[in-house]
Amino acid sequence: MPDAMTADETAMIEAAVNGDLPRVRELLARGVPADVRTVGMYPLGMEWNVTPLMCAAAKGHVEILRALLDAGADVAAACEANKVDGGPGSTALRTPSGA
Repeated sequence: MPDAMTADETAMIEAAVNGDLPRVRELLARGVPADVRTVGMYPLGMEWNVTPLMCAAAKGHVEILRALLDAGADVAAACEANKVDGGPGSTALRTPSGA
């Protein structure tokens, strides 16, 4: 995994979290991957290595989910949350128990 995210990759995560559909579409059109992953922790909770799809799902941004899925986002991508405890990790459709 890379040590840092580009400005566009960070912007993609932020747009997914904030529900900014025009920005998500703009970044996808510029070639930012739909499955970019955060480096380190991200303020959704204790998760790390999350994708824009996970962020949009956690915040209930349905139109962003559609845009990311149309762009090829992997619905089965799992972050590191819960893996350290032997679990499967969180995905856009599954969160760790207790969440």
